[in-house]
Amino acid sequence: MDAEPLRAATIFKALYQATASIRVKLEWARALYTAREYVAARRLFREILDEDLPIPVRDKVEAYVAEIDAIERPFSLGFGLVRDTNPRASPKEQQITLFGQTFDYTPAVKQRTESGLLTSLAYISPQAQNSWASFAAEINQYDYPSKANDRTVNKLTAMRRLPSLPGVGVGVSYEDTLLGYQSLYRAPSLLLDYSQALSFAWKLGLGYKRSWIEYPEYSYLNAQSDTFVLQLAWEVDPYLKLFVDTQHELNQTADALYTSKGSAWGLGAQWGIRRSPYQVTAKVSSNRRAYADMDPFFGVYRNDQRWSESVSITKRDFYVWGFRPSVDVMRDVNSSNIPINSYQKTLITVTVKKVF
Repeated sequence: MDAEPLRAATIFKALYQATASIRVKLEWARALYTAREYVAARRLFREILDEDLPIPVRDKVEAYVAEIDAIERPFSLGFGLVRDTNPRASPKEQQITLFGQTFDYTPAVKQRTESGLLTSLAYISPQAQNSWASFAAEINQYDYPSKANDRTVNKLTAMRRLPSLPGVGVGVSYEDTLLGYQSLYRAPSLLLDYSQALSFAWKLGLGYKRSWIEYPEYSYLNAQSDTFVLQLAWEVDPYLKLFVDTQHELNQTADALYTSKGSAWGLGAQWGIRRSPYQVTAKVSSNRRAYADMDPFFGVYRNDQRWSESVSITKRDFYVWGFRPSVDVMRDVNSSNIPINSYQKTLITVTVKKVF
């Protein structure tokens, strides 16, 4: 416990009692945070969040609360309602031509809109000064009326920031996805990332991921995957942040028919509406993927073009029993030169989340 921040907190407390200034109260809370008086600091930050704050100020206050939560309350719980127009990303019924003959094609799983429930539980332990690494665990469970569409995504991550190399982190992760309560794939990975502030407004992020993906029921899809990511973030002003990213991926499988190269770009924005508690986050992305071998039935090399759009709306000062709601809409369209690999879907999610 540092004596200087505690003395500063005492001074700011007296000033706040004399002035009732929110700015002074914020400095009081920050001093308590610096002194590691997390319980008292969190209480003050929460009281400040109940005020009518500009979104840039709310961002900074919530960042402090998130850091305290990660130290004092590392668990978060979320619930949601989900509406998915195509849970299995199935192609539509259509006519296809093979060997000069026309056939009616019906996918094994037909397109069907379903509404379901989302339950999520997460744990995050930040890398404290005296700890070796940070750890995170996440479980997301989607439950639909058709149990075959139920999906569970489990993920574990351990990351270490290297004191001798500022901005560099190395780590490992493990992801296990179940479909209909049967294992769909498992993927242990090695992680390497780098982040650096280029200036007050610009930030750079680089990442590399090597994964070994195993499909227990579809061994021909087993792959070694290498992914490279670059992201730039630009804080235009306190209310508007822009993001641009590019990604390149190589998936190598034992069967060249499923070996592929992909490249993607994305553009996003986070906009806090002035004199309003509403925040909008939007992103568009495009992904091209080319396969290494000719499809033996259609006689072409498969090429896919995928386009996605998403938007999220949050009322930053609105809580229901400590849970804050968010509305997310995502549209995903995959166009392939082999028609039975084309699909489109829209996913609407209304979620609430609470840290405890």
